[in-house]
This record gives sequence, C-alpha cells and structure tokens, in this order.
Amino acid sequence: DYFKLGDFIGDKNIGAVSLNSSLKGRGFNEKTRQSEIDGKIQFIDYKGYRYDNLTIKGELDKKRFEGIASIKDEEADLTLNGLIDFNKETPTFNFLADVQKANLKKLNLTKEDISFGGKFNLNFSGATIDNFLGNARITEATLTRNGNPLPFDSLVFSSDYIDNVKILTARSNEFEATVSGDFNIRDLPDAVKLFLNKYYPAYIKPPNRQPENQSLTFDIKTQHVDDYIK
Repeated sequence: DYFKLGDFIGDKNIGAVSLNSSLKGRGFNEKTRQSEIDGKIQFIDYKGYRYDNLTIKGELDKKRFEGIASIKDEEADLTLNGLIDFNKETPTFNFLADVQKANLKKLNLTKEDISFGGKFNLNFSGATIDNFLGNARITEATLTRNGNPLPFDSLVFSSDYIDNVKILTARSNEFEATVSGDFNIRDLPDAVKLFLNKYYPAYIKPPNRQPENQSLTFDIKTQHVDDYIK
C-alpha cells in the first residue's frame, strides 16, 4: 500500500504504487527467474500521472513476458495481449492492443492536446527505432488534436532489408510513402526539413541539426493532408 517503487529502483519517472498481487515461481534475477504473475494494481504513478485500475496476468521467463495487461483509467483505457521478449540481443514484440482511449497530454506523454484510440497489431524486433524490423498495424483508429478530429482511421508501417537495402513503407487512408537506402529513421524528419527548405525556404525552416550519412530515395503520395500539415 503506497509503496515508493520509484525510490526503491532509482527511477524518477515512477512514483508510488498500491497493489495486491501474487508471484509463483523461482529465481530472483533476470537470468534465473521463471514465474507466474497475477496482479491487480490499484494505482501507480508514472511521469506525474496516477494510473488507476491496472491488471496483469501472465508468465515471466527471465526477460520474456507473455500474457495480458490492461488499464481502466479515466484518461487511459486499453488492453494488451501477447509477448515481449528481451532475452535475445535484439528484443522482439508480438502483441495485440485495443486502445479505447488515451489522452496523451493529460497522461503527460505529449505537450499538445492529442487523444487517440484504435486497435494495434504489432509484430517486430528492435531495441530502437533505427533497428526496427517487422510491421505495425493500426486499424479502427480515431485521432483528435485540440478536440478536432483528424482524418485518420488506419496505418500500416513496415521495415525490412532486401539485398542489404533498408526499405521503409507506411500507408494510411490519406498517404502512401516508401523510403529506401542507407538512413537513420530518427534523422528522417531533419532530412525532410532540409530537403523542403531548399525548395520552400519561406515556409520551411532548416533543421537545427544537419543529418549525417543519409542516402535515400523516396516516393510519397498524399490525398487530403491539410489538417496534418497544420
């Protein structure tokens, strides 16, 4: 009851937690543990927001979790079912998620007033966005910014290597995009800004940081994207 978990593990993002859980198995470190978890978390503080009514049930094998987790909170209502595996050098993720509601600003995850809902089907590997390999699908989605709905209901995102060439594809109801070559995904926004600034300097400011070692080709088709540009 009101255990200061963040102080205990040295994580400033985490605050107090109140829970009633059972843990059955063996091993107390990530190399030997194999346990069954069945827990109900009354609340947990994360990044200054208190999440209420969390449930987790599944199996923990070293650094691999397979099971179900859910949140029934006023600002976040979601259920995840699948596995997350950190046992290998490159983590793997394969799970379904049903997000009924997520108010990202009130959860202190974004500065802008953005709310989201939708169904996720994620099957990929990677420790960072730059070694992401696999696919992510979002369907039946709703997205609002400052209370105004954006024309968004689906997104299919995939990343793969073909003949040692990285190929990134994204498809939604309002755009299709393919990027291939030698590039860092996290540097792509700055690369796009640099490219557009050369053609539309009055509208697009140059990036604060120059992207390095970007060699890529792209093909982007858009439909009604006025709301996204704003």
